Amino acid sequence: MTLESGGSAEDDTSGEAAFVPRGGGDAAARCRATVEAAFAFRRMTETPAVLAAIEAAFAAHGATHLLVTGLPLPGRPLDALVLHYRAPEDAPEPWPVPRLPDPVLDRCLTAWRPFSIDVASVHRRSDLAGNPLAVAAPRGRIVAVPWRDEPAVQACVIARGAELAASETDLFALDLVVAQGFRRLKLLGRLHESRTGELSARERHIVALTATGATAQRIAGTLGISERTVNAHLQNAGEKLGAANKTQTVAEAVRYGQIAL
Repeated sequence: MTLESGGSAEDDTSGEAAFVPRGGGDAAARCRATVEAAFAFRRMTETPAVLAAIEAAFAAHGATHLLVTGLPLPGRPLDALVLHYRAPEDAPEPWPVPRLPDPVLDRCLTAWRPFSIDVASVHRRSDLAGNPLAVAAPRGRIVAVPWRDEPAVQACVIARGAELAASETDLFALDLVVAQGFRRLKLLGRLHESRTGELSARERHIVALTATGATAQRIAGTLGISERTVNAHLQNAGEKLGAANKTQTVAEAVRYGQIAL
């Protein structure tokens, strides 16, 4: 999922205020303000305004680093799917677009709800945790909010902060902001609904039939094609998904939103 022509991750921030974390304070008031902000997306008509509002909501909960991105298929780069990226200008260390595979992004593929983890738990395993060469892990938390609309559209917002608030109420409020923000971006026509490496319609159909327990012979009879063609489509799908066999092909197709059970 990428920005349509006319928008880019580089020009999203034009005219925005500085990214200033404002965590702490009255938690109830903070979450109430975030929920109210979520309903303001319907009035927005420009992509930069939507992304700035998402950024402001997370900053209000104490985020100092933010990544808004689509989730890539196996073996595909993340860079083209990044919608928005921000780290403090005075940060002591860079916060690069994470290298893949990344444990936080991997968890976003299967998570249906926001989650929070200690930065230390993924130190040296995820670039999102900071400099892997640092002797001590940076202090703080990572909050990830996955989003999907139709099985094949997978995205997330990931934030990091030393004082990032991550109570159940905080996560509920941020989940609402992310859902409303991505829905607005989609309505504005700023999201592609396909990713490099997607299965073809025929490959998805055959993998979906395989998931029901249908044999290659039965699928061939149903679709009016040869068993050899069925197996060729399954092999192609498996290669795209990095799967070693039919069972893994089905599992990975579900995980990456290529089919729905």
